[in-house]
Amino acid sequence: MKHILQILSLLIATSAWSDPLVIDVRTVKEYKAGHHDGTINVPHKEIATAIATLADNKDQPIYLHCRSGNRSGVAKKTLDALGYSQVVNIGSYKDAGKWMAENLEQQE
Repeated sequence: MKHILQILSLLIATSAWSDPLVIDVRTVKEYKAGHHDGTINVPHKEIATAIATLADNKDQPIYLHCRSGNRSGVAKKTLDALGYSQVVNIGSYKDAGKWMAENLEQQE
């Protein structure tokens, strides 16, 4: 039993059970005008300085989106360069809504 608890503790501490972050990298103004529930707003120009407060585990799943997918692509490159290993650009705002409906509800 003790061994099982140690394994569970290890899994919880790793990305295997880390809650994914869904980050909307649009501007604050765009985010306030409308956003998907459960997302966090970090404008793409601020992602490098803000990410450490949101994800101290560099293996935590991070999903990025913006209006068209361009800024989230820039943010992904930034996070990749910082050593984050599970960063995915899920694309546009519309794509993010579909992706969240298909993927996040399955995890609940």
